Amino acid sequence: MHPRIYKEFERICLARNAGGAVLEIGAVPSDDSLLNMKLLQNAPEKIGINLDGPYTYGDFRIVSGNANSMTCFEDNMFD
Repeated sequence: MHPRIYKEFERICLARNAGGAVLEIGAVPSDDSLLNMKLLQNAPEKIGINLDGPYTYGDFRIVSGNANSMTCFEDNMFD
């Protein structure tokens, strides 16, 4: 991910006091995932969704699914 985009996501998360349960759409199992942001290191739950899942990487998991129909998650599950 381009460093400028990464910094913008950090700015948004900081402004919104992100840190609860977090979902990344289109997550990839790599260090470039937004779920690896330092700001989210203490998040109690970090989950990604991708058509090409499932994966486990570091301290987060990626489920197989389509972001247009996320019935695999409970309502209001993510902050």
